[in-house]
Amino acid sequence: MLLKKKRIRFIVGIITALMIWNGFPANVSTVNASANASSKGDALSSVQAGTTPNSADMTYLKYMDRYKDVGYTGDEIMISGSDYSGGENVSRTDDLEGKKAAIMEERGWIEWQFHVPREGLYRIRVEYFPVKGTGGDMERSILIDGRLPFKEAYGVSFSRLYKDETEIEKGINGDDIRPSQIEAPIWTSAYVSDSNGYFGEYLSFYLTEGVHTLSMESVKEPMAIGTIDLKSEKSAQRPYADVYAENLKKGTPVVSGVLKNGILIKQAEASYLKSDPSLYPLSDNNSPVTQPFDYHKKRINTIGGNQWKYTGQWISWKIDVPKTGFYHIGFRFKQDFARDIYANRALYIDGVIPFRETENLHFFFDNEWQVQLLGDTDPFLFQLEKGEHEIKLKVAPGDLKDMLIKADEVLDVLNDIDLKLVALMGATPDSSRDYQIDKYMPDVLKTLSEQGKILDDIITQLVEKTNNRDSLVSELEQLSSQIRQIVDQPYKVAGLFSRFRSSVGALGNWVMDVKQQPLSIDYIFLAEKGANLPKAEAGNWENLKAGLWHFIDSFSNNYLVAANADEKEKPITVWIGSGLTGGRDQAMALSKLVNQKFIPESGIPVNLQLVPGATILSATLAGRGPDVALQLASASSPDGQSITPVEFAMRNAVCDLSKLEGFQEVMERFPASASTPYEFQNGTYALPET
Repeated sequence: MLLKKKRIRFIVGIITALMIWNGFPANVSTVNASANASSKGDALSSVQAGTTPNSADMTYLKYMDRYKDVGYTGDEIMISGSDYSGGENVSRTDDLEGKKAAIMEERGWIEWQFHVPREGLYRIRVEYFPVKGTGGDMERSILIDGRLPFKEAYGVSFSRLYKDETEIEKGINGDDIRPSQIEAPIWTSAYVSDSNGYFGEYLSFYLTEGVHTLSMESVKEPMAIGTIDLKSEKSAQRPYADVYAENLKKGTPVVSGVLKNGILIKQAEASYLKSDPSLYPLSDNNSPVTQPFDYHKKRINTIGGNQWKYTGQWISWKIDVPKTGFYHIGFRFKQDFARDIYANRALYIDGVIPFRETENLHFFFDNEWQVQLLGDTDPFLFQLEKGEHEIKLKVAPGDLKDMLIKADEVLDVLNDIDLKLVALMGATPDSSRDYQIDKYMPDVLKTLSEQGKILDDIITQLVEKTNNRDSLVSELEQLSSQIRQIVDQPYKVAGLFSRFRSSVGALGNWVMDVKQQPLSIDYIFLAEKGANLPKAEAGNWENLKAGLWHFIDSFSNNYLVAANADEKEKPITVWIGSGLTGGRDQAMALSKLVNQKFIPESGIPVNLQLVPGATILSATLAGRGPDVALQLASASSPDGQSITPVEFAMRNAVCDLSKLEGFQEVMERFPASASTPYEFQNGTYALPET
């Protein structure tokens, strides 16, 4: 008995020591950071006090609820990025594209000290330059006085900027060539906001009067910081009616007779900047109304599609406005991806959301192309000054955000309950057994009941927003029903457990599906009030004509050809295997490289063709094979047997590459053993595929 008491005292002592170790030093370092931030040692301790997502134990919603009575003062604090008080893996520069800056490496931290004149809620805007890295977005954790104020302050994303390397060019065969995407590093600015876009354009941070520290910790990618602007200002986005009335009082005219046929079109594929290199121009030759269109050749004529669906992704265009005045803004678009929900976008003009309603623009599902003015039945009139303007569309949750916030929280709680039930019953419980969770886990039943009510609220909101009860609603109703059964009849939990887990998984998939909002755009246009809108789809005769030409061209087009050479010169013929190591996607990528790089630089024309691997050997032995064969780990004989490059060499059906000029220089790119499988009698008959 004495030994047991000693053990208990020993365990209690260890727990107490751990509590002291984890609790008091963090508080002390935070206080020191506020009072003595000028000390580099204190700055280090303040940042290291909380550098993981788990160091913030509250969500932004709870954080704002705590400070709901704190107001906005209108005060503004400007911090120069190069005037930092401490940091690690950070350096100063006096001239980065004309600005002073602090350059943060991919790993490290930086801290600034500043004085707050009055207590209030402040938003943070960061001017930054995307330093060359691996190409991903830059992520930083934002700490106030050495601590993460809320979970969403971890891993705040700052996007890189990309553009088309060239204008859309035509290949030798007349088809458009998709331009490569390159980074466009320029100084830009962005608010500190949450990665899901749930809380609008920016997050607010509570600051008391006095001295504070602002720290950034690198999560991913290097970046340069020019200035940081902290401003205690409530959202300035006013409703459309107020903005329109104000501009009307200023004497802004409603434009008429300025645009040709009342419409000014900007092709969407000719974008200015974008947030992601995957947002490259696309080809859609199904509708003859899509601009540009050719009955015989492939045209690059749209942008977006299934690549443009993640929160925060954006595309911008430059439009030259001929005269100051009121204009409608519209799009020809297709949203044929998300049947059960609409795609949402936020509109920016010259970097600013013009009014509240443009935070939440809906693009509804339809299998056909649609033409729509923003504002739908009562189109918005935008005041635009004469000259060039940047119009940007950004993927945003819009009015779905409240529903998604609740769904995320429900999903987290249900996953936690799932783990507790597995701990009690195992992953495959006995369905005929009563595990008495009402006795052993009464808190689980109470929590389930609460989450079931929240789930019912989500279902109600979803039906109100989509005006239908589709498959998404059905899945949520099924989960809600299972929760009620478990709460009302807890002895049935074992029998319902498998279906419950599947439904929780379906809820997770539903949340992901709703967050993903793909959208294709053909063109943007400005319209005068009352102008006739462009056609959304072609008429029967135009569709018949397009279908007829496609049918006729099918007899003359070689669909295995990815690139054609100029017939004036004798080309080399390159075959690409269509098996496991080859395919049309690889062929089209190689075709672009051939047309953009190889032919202009070498002057050698190329016929690039996609063929089945089984035809290589027989065609070569018959004297009708290619000059070069690519992406063929092995070919196949007519009887289906695999044939390696060495077996080609044994039949004298392939060239000895080691006798060609530049062979040794090329082989230096590979490990010495990489060519061993392709060697035969002191010759090398293939190169490794990388």
